[in-house]
Amino acid sequence: MNPYIIDDAYYYFVIARHVAAGQGPTFDGLHYTSGFHPLWLFICTGIALVVHDPYHFIAVITGLCLALHGGSCWLFYRLLRPYAGPYAPLAFALAPNLWLMALSGMEFALAMFLLLALLNVLERRI
Repeated sequence: MNPYIIDDAYYYFVIARHVAAGQGPTFDGLHYTSGFHPLWLFICTGIALVVHDPYHFIAVITGLCLALHGGSCWLFYRLLRPYAGPYAPLAFALAPNLWLMALSGMEFALAMFLLLALLNVLERRI
């Protein structure tokens, strides 16, 4: 198990299991909810369709968050390397709070990766 998963991630996981079961976006199986990031729920639902065991599901989500955060570290390095040198982005890669958020099971790792990807694209156009 991932000890860094926060309780809010549990709501994503339950909703994803309900969507994967064909019940729609619901936490309790009766009432619909809209309190989620749609892209992250879509990804969690895709994983829930393939991985049925809750422990394996959390392991896959943790692995995905780890990969996204690793990609974010690389994108941050590419973004700042011309301006701050090769070692300055290590502050991002080694920041404990960013790792805790990235491994929380929430959409933070995805949002950070997409934001840094966008910034890299925009930086190359300027």
